[in-house]
Amino acid sequence: MNIPRLELNFSKQESSKPKFFMSKKSLNKFITLKQIGSGVLRDTFVCLDKKTYAIFCLKRYPKKTFKNSPSLITEFIKRLSFQLLAEHPNIIQLYDIFSDGEFVYTV
Repeated sequence: MNIPRLELNFSKQESSKPKFFMSKKSLNKFITLKQIGSGVLRDTFVCLDKKTYAIFCLKRYPKKTFKNSPSLITEFIKRLSFQLLAEHPNIIQLYDIFSDGEFVYTV
C-alpha cells in the first residue's frame, strides 16, 4: 500500500513545492463561532463552513512552535497522516488543512 507523504512548510516564506492535501482554501471560508480551547501548541475553535453550513472544529497551530523542534514536526505530521488515512467512527476525520504566514490550520 502506498502511503501519501504529507509535507508542510513551517517557515515564514511559503515553498513553491506542491503540498499533499494542503488546501488553497483560507480562513475566509469559515465563520468562527466560539473558541473552545487554548494551549501551548494550539487554539481550538468551533467554526461554520460558509458554503455548506457544516460545523467543524478548527485547530490553529503557530508555525513558530515547530520552528526549533524537529521531533514536534514529526509527531504533528504523524498524527495528521493517521487522521487522513484512518476511516473509523471513533477517529476524528481530517477534513482540510491550510496555512498562512503565521499558522497551520486543521479542520
